[in-house]
Amino acid sequence: MFSKLKGVLMGSRKNIWDILESRQVDISREYSMLWDLFNNQRIVKSKHNSIYTYTFTTVINDFFLEFKSRGSIISYADFLDALKIKLPRTNIKLADLDLLIELILLVFDELNTLKTRYDYGTAQRVVENSIVSILEKTNQKIVVIKGKGKIIVPNDEVVTTVSDVILPDDEQLALEILGYSHYSRKNDVEAKRKILNRLGSYIEPRLKRNKNSDISFVLNKYFIRHGDDENKKNIQSLSTEEMSELYDGLYREILHYILEQEHKKFQEHVKELKINMNG
Repeated sequence: MFSKLKGVLMGSRKNIWDILESRQVDISREYSMLWDLFNNQRIVKSKHNSIYTYTFTTVINDFFLEFKSRGSIISYADFLDALKIKLPRTNIKLADLDLLIELILLVFDELNTLKTRYDYGTAQRVVENSIVSILEKTNQKIVVIKGKGKIIVPNDEVVTTVSDVILPDDEQLALEILGYSHYSRKNDVEAKRKILNRLGSYIEPRLKRNKNSDISFVLNKYFIRHGDDENKKNIQSLSTEEMSELYDGLYREILHYILEQEHKKFQEHVKELKINMNG
């Protein structure tokens, strides 16, 4: 039964990870180049007729204990281990590349709040330009999530448009929508459920006026709005991957539903303008 439902929801469409991990973009090569640029680039400084060279690793090691994000970790090497940052030329996937970019952005944000004796502004811009180029190739973008910093998400026009629609009413939900497709949530059913619950609450008044039985069915029967025995039984019949795919399908359906309602509002507005114009 679910295979049929999965086919309807997903069809044969590949997701961004399937596409980008193919030969269209060499993720491993992009990772290696960015790693080398960030960790091994020599930063040259001339002062009092003397030449000084250092790397970002030097700067980070000198100031790591002042990083607010370090928690109880006391060394940059341990910080990399805790984040599971991979070395180049290993089995690199898109999620690994995104994590490396997020690490670099975090480091720059931390360093830029500190007063250091190092002059790395030009080198930082070089690295940031490389990140921009990578994100263009992979069709992704940087999103700032309140309390979580900068994350990398797919650059999806539908998602961005719906987020803009919701922003005036609920800024936090608008940001959560942008972050829904973050690589760390790929099979995080609980995180997806929380966002879908908020989305369901947001569209509930609209659903009363313009019903969508499919959206209402999944919201009410698959442990999003309710946690009763029937809901528990329904989700127990699905694997984590199947639940994630069902939630992803619902997520896209809700986004398109919101855009459809905005389209209808626009049509009604234009209709009124025409009536007023014709007197």
